[in-house]
Amino acid sequence: MNYNVENNEAAISQAIYELTRIDQKIHIQQMKDMANKKVVLFSLGSQTGLAMFERGSNDKWMIETAGLGNTFHLTVADTSDGQYIVCAGDNADHMSRIVAYVEEDSYELDIEPGEYFIVSSPLQEKTEYDMPTGAIGYNDKNEEVFRTGGPAETAR
Repeated sequence: MNYNVENNEAAISQAIYELTRIDQKIHIQQMKDMANKKVVLFSLGSQTGLAMFERGSNDKWMIETAGLGNTFHLTVADTSDGQYIVCAGDNADHMSRIVAYVEEDSYELDIEPGEYFIVSSPLQEKTEYDMPTGAIGYNDKNEEVFRTGGPAETAR
């Protein structure tokens, strides 16, 4: 375990670059600390990426994962305080809330206005899943603007 990443944007960007070898400038959009984890939302052009770091006893960080996708990311994070559902991405659809599902449980996550977001909630029950089983995004008029997986019949 190599906890050598300083807690600043330059060092975090460098760690993401070293893991992914993406040959473009990484733009950190938001960061969120959860117990011993740091969730980092970054962008490259029109795509966003999500990276997860773990804090060591020396208060430095180690990168665990980093991936680049389209605009929206869902994951379940294991932290020293238990598991959390994490939703992050760009907010071109002007979502004001997300209802996310992990197995039989649902979680309502409010999104602050802005271009990017990271929202999270502790899980009610421990899961073996590494990502939510579904999510639905709603705008401030309660109109559905995003859907992936989930129990469609109970969400409408």
